[in-house]
Amino acid sequence: MRPTYGCDYGFGHLLARRLDAMGVPVYAACLHPEENGALELKAMCSDKLRVVKLDVTQSSDVRGAVEFVRATLGENKLWAVVNNAGIATYSEIEWCPSRSYQQILDVNVLGMIRVTKAFLPLLRKSSGRIINMCSFTKEDCPHLRGGLVVNHFGKTTLSTPDHERNLEPLVINSLVYCMSDTLDRVATKAGRYPLPGLSAYSISKFGVLAFTDTLRYEMKKWSITVHSVEPVLYRTRIADEASLLRDLQRQWDQVPDDVRSKYGELYYQTYQESLRNHLWKARAPGKVNEVVDTMIEAILSSSPKNRYVPGFVGNMETWLFSLLPSYFQDFILCYGYTTTPPLSIVKEDTTRNENLFSMKEV
Repeated sequence: MRPTYGCDYGFGHLLARRLDAMGVPVYAACLHPEENGALELKAMCSDKLRVVKLDVTQSSDVRGAVEFVRATLGENKLWAVVNNAGIATYSEIEWCPSRSYQQILDVNVLGMIRVTKAFLPLLRKSSGRIINMCSFTKEDCPHLRGGLVVNHFGKTTLSTPDHERNLEPLVINSLVYCMSDTLDRVATKAGRYPLPGLSAYSISKFGVLAFTDTLRYEMKKWSITVHSVEPVLYRTRIADEASLLRDLQRQWDQVPDDVRSKYGELYYQTYQESLRNHLWKARAPGKVNEVVDTMIEAILSSSPKNRYVPGFVGNMETWLFSLLPSYFQDFILCYGYTTTPPLSIVKEDTTRNENLFSMKEV
């Protein structure tokens, strides 16, 4: 599996840069603060953006990030926390080792819980927001278009927010923004509909959605709002074909011989091809701003929605899929997954046909 990234690359990186350009103070949490992604943020952004070292699986890192933010906030208040770090693996359940499930849950679910709980005292002071990265749901999603900004004083402009007076810092998952008081989550399709080949990832995203919904209910008394952003598949580093195929090969190599013999090499090769086909359908890199635009709206809008699905394509899939009966949803989710039956089934069918042929001759 790929390492965990917050603002090193992908959505978190782009979000940090966009918010900095809008004048929003940002704490950009990076797994590797001395490597290319973090160095690019330091070089390209203003001094209002601060890079913070954060591994969401390490409680000591989380505590350190909170202490750093608290010490550098000054008179500002923390407005939002964006939980963005995540990892995935593509594998059948029978091939996927238990440690892969543990690693994915530790990052995608427990990491989010660690970060969220640690920053709640700061968010309570501002009645702010938390944004959790989740997976594709089935609801409408408004967009932040053409640079239109609604700040938390309800003023609409076509330029940047009034950062001199109104904006407070923000943290992105790991990024920290300080602006006001709302909780948002970013999810994916796997959080509403489990996908074949993505059992570990789907389980984690179901957990993220359950955590986010429960958190939203419990935070109402503190006037902290909780929101989810749930994109379809985009071509970011989590969907890197070479990395996913290497991880799949490692898992296949560790499958016991008796299990591998049941599937056969041809089935495995077809499975690899189904992964390539799935990734080919991902939204192009040039479309990732659909997600970033939506995240910005969840952060800055004066009337944010509980759930967002970025982009026209994501919204159409959401609406159309919700109209289908469950058996047809199953058919669509499994279509193209793999068309080659396991070797043991082929052998059984061949033997059965041979026996039937012999009986007819007799």
